[in-house]
Amino acid sequence: MERYHVSTFYVGNHGTFDAIARIVLREMKGKYPSIQYWVVLAYLPEGKAKEDTLFDPTIYPEGIEGAPKRFAISYRNRWMLQNADFVVVYAMRSWGNTAQLERRAKNASKVVINIADA
Repeated sequence: MERYHVSTFYVGNHGTFDAIARIVLREMKGKYPSIQYWVVLAYLPEGKAKEDTLFDPTIYPEGIEGAPKRFAISYRNRWMLQNADFVVVYAMRSWGNTAQLERRAKNASKVVINIADA
């Protein structure tokens, strides 16, 4: 992302990809102090999920509290897409939530980087 001069990142807190992205962002923040990243919460974490984000800055998107819990992750993902210029995904298939997000990002004229293609 250095060549794109990106300094602010949003990441979720569900799943392996998000966990790996948070680890990388913590490391990059140490190397490049100007980097900012935010863990965007779909709902307030509990238990292990709360421990996983304990040392990360978090954002709780306005209006998400009115979304039913089963739709909160989709709401959060739409919020991140609306507030991003670049979208990094790991989509190995042409179907599923990640592939759908990738298509939405492309349709919204975002720069999309699919690291599964690398």
